[in-house]
This record gives sequence, C-alpha cells and structure tokens, in this order.
Amino acid sequence: MNNGVHYHLGKYEDLNSLELDLNKALQNRLPDGIRQRQHKIAIDFNLIPYEEN
Repeated sequence: MNNGVHYHLGKYEDLNSLELDLNKALQNRLPDGIRQRQHKIAIDFNLIPYEEN
C-alpha cells in the first residue's frame, strides 16, 4: 500500500468517520446534471480475486 494513503487512513479512529468523509468527497465531485434528481445505481464487487492461469 502507498505510504501516503496508509498514513492518511491511519488518521481515522473508526470506519464511520472515514465513510462520511469519503461520501462528502464523492458528492462534491458530482456534475450538476446528476445532482438535480435521484438516480438508480448498481455496484458490483468481487470478494474472490481474479487469478490468471
């Protein structure tokens, strides 16, 4: 892990405050067209890493 990222993550005492700050940062980067109304979204993640043969 990048030392800079590790350093900044170490400033958080709990995951809730980290989540709040990340949500604020993401919301501040949204284009105006997206902010003006609600949207349905889907997020997909994989807990099993991809392995190349």
